[in-house]
Amino acid sequence: MAHTYTVGTKVEKQVHEHLTKVAAAQNKSVSEVVRALILDGLDRMAQGEQKAAPDELSARLDELQEQIVFHHNALGELLLKAVKISTGARYFSRLAVSYGQDMTSYLTTQKPMDQATKQAEMAQFEKKSRQMSQEFLMKPLDDLQI
Repeated sequence: MAHTYTVGTKVEKQVHEHLTKVAAAQNKSVSEVVRALILDGLDRMAQGEQKAAPDELSARLDELQEQIVFHHNALGELLLKAVKISTGARYFSRLAVSYGQDMTSYLTTQKPMDQATKQAEMAQFEKKSRQMSQEFLMKPLDDLQI
């Protein structure tokens, strides 16, 4: 057996607790886990897998943040357009239903539909419209048939 040496180091409480949990999960001692981590780190260094410089990481984080802001704004614009379009569609569908009711009444009775009946039918249309909207919004995206 090769001669071994003891290397001591101090770590914060959280690091020690984490090492203890990892060791318990692997059914090893803390020393065995630390030894494996040291050997792995030395192997990576020997293979040139050193960590990026802090300036590189900072620049990359800044770039990612810019991308997130860009996409956030783009999604916000798309959402606003979708709301405007759906509002227009709702308006025109209500208008079409209302005109349809008027046309049906004129064709069947040769007189306009009375206001109470028209309001009751429009209330039914609104109720069904809200129900369909709720069902549509609650379905998973893959289940939607657009």
